[in-house]
Amino acid sequence: MKILSAAAIALLLLAGCSTTPDPPPSHPTWCNKDPKKEPHFHCNGSIYMPGHEPEECLPEEPPEPVVQKPVEPPKPDPIVGTYKIFYTGMPMKQSLLRVHSDNSAGTTGKYAEFRWSKDGDSYRFDWRQNNSGDPNSYPFSLKLQSAEGDPDIVTVYSKSNWYAFEGIKVSDDSELPFDLYRHSWRIEGDNYVSDCRNIGRYESGNHQAYSGPTTPRDYADSLEECQSLCPTIAEYQRRKYHSHPYICP
Repeated sequence: MKILSAAAIALLLLAGCSTTPDPPPSHPTWCNKDPKKEPHFHCNGSIYMPGHEPEECLPEEPPEPVVQKPVEPPKPDPIVGTYKIFYTGMPMKQSLLRVHSDNSAGTTGKYAEFRWSKDGDSYRFDWRQNNSGDPNSYPFSLKLQSAEGDPDIVTVYSKSNWYAFEGIKVSDDSELPFDLYRHSWRIEGDNYVSDCRNIGRYESGNHQAYSGPTTPRDYADSLEECQSLCPTIAEYQRRKYHSHPYICP
């Protein structure tokens, strides 16, 4: 038997694998016609066993997947939030203001009676239903403040004492429930009965409509404190308005 030279063996392998021209280095051609033999491929005119191929014959790495970062929602306007408000012309009264990101706002309950818009460096608050017929008629406008020790909001225009106030921001959440009681009343027969309502938790009621610097305080941070205000308010009602009997708990 004749002994074939190494060059002849290489030629036989090439002929048995493929007679087509060599592909480019980035696309090596595998050849394994005989399942009993280990697979091999040729590249740049040479035959290589797996693990012995030069770097230029290795297949290209797939590109890194592009990771899409989630799109952050737009930040709400800094005016949005819940405020405790203190009436500048009625120091014994307190309420709240909820300014929502949908440009609505309200003072009590879940009904938003105002709509707000940016007006230069201040915020204008209009009635959601303006029945005056005058588009320039609006109840108040506010300005944000950031100096330490100052209120967070202050009115720069108000139509009456009921819209002249300063405010402290309780939360950036315009729907935050918290405790703020206002003295209210309900009618039972011929009597007015004291009834404290937690307006910070969306409770509504019949609140005193009186105003002025000498009126009794009608707000509190707890139910017990609110109920303790009743005797003073009842006496004020009797003297000022000669109203029906005012019953305290």
